[in-house]
Amino acid sequence: MDAFNIILPVFTLIAIGYFIRKRGYVSQEDFDGVENLSFRLLLPAMIINAIYHSEMSLSAAGPFVLAAIVVVSLSGILTLVLRVGIGRDTLPAASHSSLFQATTRWNGLMSLSFAGAAFGETGLALIAIAMAFLIPFVNVINITALSLMHNQGVRPLGILKAIVQNPLIIGSGIGLLLNFTGVKLPGFAEQTLGYVSQATLAMAILVIGAGFQLRRLVRPGWQVMWAVLVKNALAPLGFLLLARWFSLSDIETVCGMLIVSAPAAANGYIVARKMGGDAPLFAYAMTWQLVASILTIPLILTFAV
Repeated sequence: MDAFNIILPVFTLIAIGYFIRKRGYVSQEDFDGVENLSFRLLLPAMIINAIYHSEMSLSAAGPFVLAAIVVVSLSGILTLVLRVGIGRDTLPAASHSSLFQATTRWNGLMSLSFAGAAFGETGLALIAIAMAFLIPFVNVINITALSLMHNQGVRPLGILKAIVQNPLIIGSGIGLLLNFTGVKLPGFAEQTLGYVSQATLAMAILVIGAGFQLRRLVRPGWQVMWAVLVKNALAPLGFLLLARWFSLSDIETVCGMLIVSAPAAANGYIVARKMGGDAPLFAYAMTWQLVASILTIPLILTFAV
Protein backbone atom coordinates (compact mmCIF):
# COMPACT_ATOMS: atom_id res chain seq x y z
CA MET A 1 0.00 0.00 0.00
CA ASP A 2 1.45 3.37 -1.05
CA ALA A 3 0.90 6.03 1.63
CA PHE A 4 1.40 8.74 -0.98
CA ASN A 5 -1.49 7.45 -3.06
CA ILE A 6 -3.71 7.48 0.03
CA ILE A 7 -3.07 11.04 1.14
CA LEU A 8 -2.79 12.72 -2.27
CA PRO A 9 -6.49 12.43 -3.25
CA VAL A 10 -7.62 13.77 0.14
CA PHE A 11 -5.32 16.79 0.10
CA THR A 12 -6.13 17.39 -3.56
CA LEU A 13 -9.82 17.67 -2.65
CA ILE A 14 -8.91 20.05 0.18
CA ALA A 15 -6.98 22.19 -2.31
CA ILE A 16 -9.89 22.13 -4.77
CA GLY A 17 -12.28 23.22 -2.03
CA TYR A 18 -9.99 26.11 -1.12
CA PHE A 19 -9.56 27.13 -4.77
CA ILE A 20 -13.23 27.19 -5.73
CA ARG A 21 -14.13 29.13 -2.58
CA LYS A 22 -11.24 31.56 -3.05
CA ARG A 23 -12.14 32.16 -6.70
CA GLY A 24 -15.79 32.67 -5.82
CA TYR A 25 -17.08 29.80 -7.95
CA VAL A 26 -19.06 28.71 -4.90
CA SER A 27 -19.85 31.26 -2.20
CA GLN A 28 -18.95 30.81 1.44
CA GLU A 29 -22.66 30.87 2.24
CA ASP A 30 -23.21 27.89 -0.05
CA PHE A 31 -20.32 26.04 1.59
CA ASP A 32 -21.84 26.80 4.98
CA GLY A 33 -25.04 25.17 3.80
CA VAL A 34 -23.18 22.10 2.55
CA GLU A 35 -21.30 21.89 5.86
CA ASN A 36 -24.57 22.02 7.78
CA LEU A 37 -26.07 19.34 5.52
CA SER A 38 -23.00 17.15 5.98
CA PHE A 39 -23.04 17.50 9.77
CA ARG A 40 -26.76 16.97 10.23
CA LEU A 41 -27.53 14.32 7.61
CA LEU A 42 -24.72 12.98 5.41
CA LEU A 43 -22.08 12.17 8.03
CA PRO A 44 -24.57 10.56 10.46
CA ALA A 45 -25.88 8.40 7.60
CA MET A 46 -22.35 7.34 6.66
CA ILE A 47 -21.56 6.51 10.30
CA ILE A 48 -24.72 4.41 10.57
CA ASN A 49 -23.74 2.54 7.41
CA ALA A 50 -20.15 1.94 8.57
CA ILE A 51 -21.06 0.63 12.03
CA TYR A 52 -24.05 -1.36 10.74
CA HIS A 53 -21.80 -3.33 8.39
CA SER A 54 -18.93 -3.68 10.87
CA GLU A 55 -18.11 -7.16 12.09
CA MET A 56 -16.28 -5.80 15.15
CA SER A 57 -17.98 -6.28 18.51
CA LEU A 58 -17.91 -3.69 21.28
CA SER A 59 -15.78 -5.96 23.45
CA ALA A 60 -13.23 -6.33 20.65
CA ALA A 61 -13.13 -2.57 20.10
CA GLY A 62 -12.80 -1.84 23.82
CA PRO A 63 -8.98 -1.65 24.05
CA PHE A 64 -8.83 0.46 20.88
CA VAL A 65 -11.36 2.99 22.21
CA LEU A 66 -9.76 2.99 25.67
CA ALA A 67 -6.32 3.74 24.22
CA ALA A 68 -7.74 6.71 22.30
CA ILE A 69 -9.49 8.08 25.41
CA VAL A 70 -6.29 7.74 27.47
CA VAL A 71 -4.21 9.61 24.89
CA VAL A 72 -6.76 12.42 24.54
CA SER A 73 -6.87 12.71 28.34
CA LEU A 74 -3.07 12.89 28.60
CA SER A 75 -2.97 15.55 25.88
CA GLY A 76 -5.39 17.65 27.89
CA ILE A 77 -3.52 17.09 31.14
CA LEU A 78 -0.24 18.18 29.52
CA THR A 79 -1.87 21.43 28.43
CA LEU A 80 -3.43 22.01 31.85
CA VAL A 81 -0.07 21.49 33.56
CA LEU A 82 1.59 23.88 31.10
CA ARG A 83 0.02 26.88 32.81
CA VAL A 84 1.39 25.79 36.17
CA GLY A 85 4.91 25.81 34.75
CA ILE A 86 4.84 29.14 32.92
CA GLY A 87 2.38 31.16 35.01
CA ARG A 88 -1.01 32.78 34.56
CA ASP A 89 0.37 36.04 33.18
CA THR A 90 2.16 34.29 30.31
CA LEU A 91 -0.87 32.12 29.53
CA PRO A 92 -4.16 33.87 30.40
CA ALA A 93 -7.34 31.87 30.88
CA ALA A 94 -8.75 32.67 27.43
CA SER A 95 -5.64 31.40 25.66
CA HIS A 96 -5.30 28.44 28.00
CA SER A 97 -8.84 27.22 27.36
CA SER A 98 -8.37 27.49 23.59
CA LEU A 99 -5.14 25.49 23.79
CA PHE A 100 -6.96 22.85 25.82
CA GLN A 101 -9.57 22.57 23.08
CA ALA A 102 -6.94 22.51 20.33
CA THR A 103 -5.10 19.59 21.94
CA THR A 104 -8.15 17.48 22.83
CA ARG A 105 -10.73 18.04 20.08
CA TRP A 106 -10.35 16.12 16.83
CA ASN A 107 -11.71 16.34 13.33
CA GLY A 108 -13.47 13.02 12.84
CA LEU A 109 -13.93 13.74 9.15
CA MET A 110 -10.17 13.81 8.56
CA SER A 111 -9.78 10.51 10.38
CA LEU A 112 -12.65 8.98 8.42
CA SER A 113 -11.18 10.16 5.14
CA PHE A 114 -7.75 8.64 5.59
CA ALA A 115 -8.93 5.50 7.39
CA GLY A 116 -11.45 4.87 4.62
CA ALA A 117 -8.84 5.46 1.92
CA ALA A 118 -6.38 3.11 3.62
CA PHE A 119 -8.64 0.34 4.92
CA GLY A 120 -12.06 0.75 3.32
CA GLU A 121 -15.10 -0.27 5.36
CA THR A 122 -12.94 -1.67 8.17
CA GLY A 123 -11.24 1.67 8.69
CA LEU A 124 -14.50 3.60 8.51
CA ALA A 125 -16.11 1.29 11.06
CA LEU A 126 -13.22 1.67 13.51
CA ILE A 127 -13.35 5.46 13.36
CA ALA A 128 -17.15 5.45 13.60
CA ILE A 129 -17.12 3.24 16.70
CA ALA A 130 -14.50 5.49 18.28
CA MET A 131 -16.71 8.51 17.50
CA ALA A 132 -19.56 6.99 19.49
CA PHE A 133 -17.48 7.18 22.65
CA LEU A 134 -14.94 9.93 22.02
CA ILE A 135 -17.33 12.66 20.90
CA PRO A 136 -19.30 12.63 24.19
CA PHE A 137 -16.10 12.32 26.20
CA VAL A 138 -14.35 15.18 24.42
CA ASN A 139 -17.38 17.44 24.67
CA VAL A 140 -17.80 16.77 28.39
CA ILE A 141 -14.17 17.48 29.29
CA ASN A 142 -14.03 20.60 27.11
CA ILE A 143 -17.26 22.20 28.29
CA THR A 144 -16.38 21.34 31.89
CA ALA A 145 -12.83 22.68 31.58
CA LEU A 146 -13.92 25.92 29.92
CA SER A 147 -16.68 26.46 32.46
CA LEU A 148 -14.20 26.11 35.32
CA MET A 149 -11.47 28.18 33.65
CA HIS A 150 -13.88 31.05 33.03
CA ASN A 151 -15.79 30.69 36.30
CA GLN A 152 -19.09 30.07 34.54
CA GLY A 153 -20.13 27.07 36.59
CA VAL A 154 -20.69 23.57 35.26
CA ARG A 155 -24.18 22.85 33.93
CA PRO A 156 -24.53 19.04 33.64
CA LEU A 157 -27.95 19.22 31.98
CA GLY A 158 -26.67 21.66 29.38
CA ILE A 159 -23.72 19.40 28.59
CA LEU A 160 -25.97 16.34 28.37
CA LYS A 161 -28.39 18.17 26.07
CA ALA A 162 -25.58 19.23 23.73
CA ILE A 163 -24.35 15.64 23.54
CA VAL A 164 -27.66 13.87 22.92
CA GLN A 165 -28.59 16.42 20.23
CA ASN A 166 -25.31 15.96 18.36
CA PRO A 167 -26.17 14.35 14.98
CA LEU A 168 -22.92 12.37 14.96
CA ILE A 169 -23.75 10.88 18.35
CA ILE A 170 -27.26 10.05 17.16
CA GLY A 171 -25.83 8.36 14.06
CA SER A 172 -23.30 6.42 16.14
CA GLY A 173 -26.01 5.30 18.54
CA ILE A 174 -28.28 4.08 15.76
CA GLY A 175 -25.41 2.25 14.09
CA LEU A 176 -24.37 0.53 17.34
CA LEU A 177 -27.99 -0.44 18.06
CA LEU A 178 -28.44 -1.99 14.63
CA ASN A 179 -25.10 -3.77 14.81
CA PHE A 180 -25.48 -5.28 18.27
CA THR A 181 -29.15 -6.26 17.93
CA GLY A 182 -28.62 -7.84 14.53
CA VAL A 183 -31.58 -5.99 13.02
CA LYS A 184 -31.65 -6.37 9.26
CA LEU A 185 -32.48 -3.22 7.30
CA PRO A 186 -34.68 -3.44 4.20
CA GLY A 187 -32.75 -3.60 0.96
CA PHE A 188 -33.77 -0.11 -0.18
CA ALA A 189 -32.57 1.37 3.15
CA GLU A 190 -29.18 -0.32 2.88
CA GLN A 191 -28.78 0.87 -0.70
CA THR A 192 -29.76 4.43 0.26
CA LEU A 193 -27.19 4.49 3.06
CA GLY A 194 -24.62 3.16 0.60
CA TYR A 195 -25.33 5.92 -1.90
CA VAL A 196 -25.08 8.60 0.79
CA SER A 197 -21.81 7.15 2.11
CA GLN A 198 -20.21 7.23 -1.33
CA ALA A 199 -20.93 10.93 -1.73
CA THR A 200 -20.33 12.15 1.80
CA LEU A 201 -16.55 12.06 2.19
CA ALA A 202 -15.75 13.93 -1.01
CA MET A 203 -18.30 16.64 -0.27
CA ALA A 204 -17.19 17.06 3.33
CA ILE A 205 -13.49 17.20 2.42
CA LEU A 206 -14.25 20.01 -0.03
CA VAL A 207 -15.82 21.90 2.88
CA ILE A 208 -12.59 21.54 4.88
CA GLY A 209 -10.68 23.11 2.01
CA ALA A 210 -13.20 25.92 1.70
CA GLY A 211 -12.65 26.81 5.34
CA PHE A 212 -8.85 26.94 5.05
CA GLN A 213 -7.34 30.42 5.37
CA LEU A 214 -3.74 31.12 4.37
CA ARG A 215 -3.57 34.28 6.46
CA ARG A 216 -3.66 32.16 9.60
CA LEU A 217 -0.23 30.77 8.72
CA VAL A 218 1.52 34.09 9.34
CA ARG A 219 3.90 34.22 12.32
CA PRO A 220 2.65 31.39 14.55
CA GLY A 221 3.39 32.00 18.24
CA TRP A 222 4.65 29.53 20.80
CA GLN A 223 1.08 28.72 21.83
CA VAL A 224 0.23 27.55 18.32
CA MET A 225 3.42 25.52 18.17
CA TRP A 226 2.50 23.85 21.47
CA ALA A 227 -0.86 22.80 20.02
CA VAL A 228 0.91 21.37 16.96
CA LEU A 229 3.55 19.57 19.06
CA VAL A 230 0.99 17.86 21.28
CA LYS A 231 -1.53 17.04 18.56
CA ASN A 232 0.71 16.10 15.63
CA ALA A 233 3.68 14.51 17.42
CA LEU A 234 3.21 13.55 21.08
CA ALA A 235 -0.35 12.20 20.77
CA PRO A 236 0.30 9.73 17.91
CA LEU A 237 3.53 8.57 19.56
CA GLY A 238 1.62 8.04 22.79
CA PHE A 239 -1.03 5.99 21.00
CA LEU A 240 1.65 3.91 19.30
CA LEU A 241 3.10 2.99 22.70
CA LEU A 242 -0.32 2.13 24.11
CA ALA A 243 -1.15 0.11 20.99
CA ARG A 244 1.89 -2.05 21.66
CA TRP A 245 0.87 -2.38 25.31
CA PHE A 246 -2.71 -3.39 24.40
CA SER A 247 -1.52 -5.60 21.51
CA LEU A 248 -3.69 -3.78 18.99
CA SER A 249 -3.62 -4.81 15.34
CA ASP A 250 -1.80 -2.73 12.74
CA ILE A 251 -5.10 -1.38 11.40
CA GLU A 252 -6.27 -0.40 14.90
CA THR A 253 -2.89 1.22 15.57
CA VAL A 254 -2.98 3.34 12.42
CA CYS A 255 -6.63 4.32 12.88
CA GLY A 256 -5.99 5.29 16.49
CA MET A 257 -3.01 7.42 15.51
CA LEU A 258 -5.15 9.08 12.84
CA ILE A 259 -7.76 9.91 15.49
CA VAL A 260 -5.49 11.47 18.11
CA SER A 261 -3.39 13.37 15.54
CA ALA A 262 -6.32 14.77 13.53
CA PRO A 263 -6.54 18.58 13.55
CA ALA A 264 -8.93 20.10 16.06
CA ALA A 265 -12.56 20.27 14.97
CA ALA A 266 -13.96 23.63 13.90
CA ASN A 267 -16.78 23.50 16.47
CA GLY A 268 -14.16 24.42 19.06
CA TYR A 269 -14.03 27.89 17.50
CA ILE A 270 -17.73 28.44 18.21
CA VAL A 271 -17.34 27.11 21.76
CA ALA A 272 -14.41 29.47 22.35
CA ARG A 273 -16.45 32.45 21.17
CA LYS A 274 -19.44 31.57 23.32
CA MET A 275 -17.53 30.69 26.49
CA GLY A 276 -14.85 33.38 26.67
CA GLY A 277 -11.94 31.61 25.01
CA ASP A 278 -9.44 33.00 22.52
CA ALA A 279 -11.24 32.05 19.29
CA PRO A 280 -8.58 33.46 16.89
CA LEU A 281 -5.87 31.47 18.70
CA PHE A 282 -7.93 28.31 18.30
CA ALA A 283 -8.37 29.01 14.58
CA TYR A 284 -4.63 29.58 14.09
CA ALA A 285 -3.78 26.37 15.99
CA MET A 286 -6.32 24.34 14.01
CA THR A 287 -4.95 25.66 10.70
CA TRP A 288 -1.35 24.87 11.59
CA GLN A 289 -2.33 21.40 12.76
CA LEU A 290 -3.89 20.79 9.35
CA VAL A 291 -0.70 21.94 7.60
CA ALA A 292 1.47 19.82 9.89
CA SER A 293 -0.67 16.78 9.10
CA ILE A 294 0.66 16.93 5.53
CA LEU A 295 3.91 15.67 7.02
CA THR A 296 2.68 13.52 9.90
CA ILE A 297 -0.12 11.55 8.21
CA PRO A 298 2.20 9.95 5.61
CA LEU A 299 4.45 8.84 8.47
CA ILE A 300 1.48 7.33 10.29
CA LEU A 301 0.23 5.55 7.19
CA THR A 302 3.61 3.88 6.69
CA PHE A 303 2.52 1.51 9.46
CA ALA A 304 -0.11 0.22 7.03
CA VAL A 305 2.38 -0.48 4.26
